[in-house]
Parts: sequence; structure tokens; C-alpha cells
Amino acid sequence: MVVFYLRNSRVPDDKIVPLTVSLQLDSVKPFRTPVRSDQSPTISGVAASGTEFPNLVDQEGESTWLLVVAPPRDELDKDTGLPIPPEFVNVVSEATLHEEIQAAMGRIGSRVDWPDVLPDTSPPKLISIEPPFDATDVNIQGNVIYRITEPLPSAGLDLSTLNMTVNGLPVIISGVAESGETVDFRGNVFDYRIIYRPKRSYN
Repeated sequence: MVVFYLRNSRVPDDKIVPLTVSLQLDSVKPFRTPVRSDQSPTISGVAASGTEFPNLVDQEGESTWLLVVAPPRDELDKDTGLPIPPEFVNVVSEATLHEEIQAAMGRIGSRVDWPDVLPDTSPPKLISIEPPFDATDVNIQGNVIYRITEPLPSAGLDLSTLNMTVNGLPVIISGVAESGETVDFRGNVFDYRIIYRPKRSYN
């Protein structure tokens, strides 16, 4: 088990919420509904994991490993006033582990009652482009790397508002790469590197 400390950069009193992250061997239970009631937004009324958690009914009585991200039991939901439940992730790999943990922490953070939240008034900034605009003798098949940051305190970058064109042609629309384009997003909501790999022809 490890502990992460969650804070909101827009909260001046520096409230910190400890989150425990652990692997838990969960016994399979015969739920009557198609999905676990504590994980289904349509049943519980609260989106816990963001995805439907399958019913793990198994007559053999087997167990399954779950990644559990849990806030303190006394941390109350800002909307319901009830304790914020843990996040359970039942599909995880080594390649996506950090993304699953970050997403679960974000969902928990959105339910925390943060006091005196400051407004987000600073726009994102384009810090660098590689190669730079005035570069010469650039490989036309080389990658183009953009670094975009949003200074703290802020809510972070909202990729759904990101549009990018190259030579007048759309590459990213509303944070999604256009069909046939290869774009990687690396970093976090406060500091992203966008790596664009132009189409290559070897004919």
C-alpha cells in the first residue's frame, strides 16, 4: 500500500487529502444486477469508477485482484454529504497503471469539498515548439513537439478545447487526433507535451 497526497492548487489554505492505493483480493459475490451496485452510476446515482464494473459471479467462488484508491472515511462528498467511497479498478496493466491511478484520484478530487476555491483566470501558455519556427535544414519527416503549460493555481488544461492545424489541415479537433494522424499526449493537466508524427511516405 502507498499513500498519495491530493491537493487543489486553487485552494489557498492548502487542504490535503491522503489517498491510499492498494491491491486488494476481492471475493466474488453474487450480485443480482448486471453490474456492481456500488460501481454503477445508473444504480447508485454516483459515478464511482467511470466505467461499468462487471458482475463477477462465479460459482467456483474465486477471487479477483482490484486496484483500490481510497480517501479517508471522514472525507465527505461536497454534494451528498456522505463519505466518498473508494475507487475500484478491475482492468489495469503495467502500461496504464499510472493513468488509472491519476484518473481515480481526479474523480475523488472532484467530489471533495474544497474550501474557498480561487477562480482559474490564467490561460494556457505555449512554452516551446521543436523544431522552432525559424529552424532550417529540418528533416521533413521528423516529429513536431509542442509543450503547453497552465501556471498554478489553475484547474489544469482541458484537452477537449484543444484544436491544432498543420499547414491549414486539421490534426487535432476537440482534443482528439483526426483519422490517420499520429499524436501522443504526454505529461499531466498542468504540463503537456504534444508529439505530432507527420505522415511518412517511403515510396
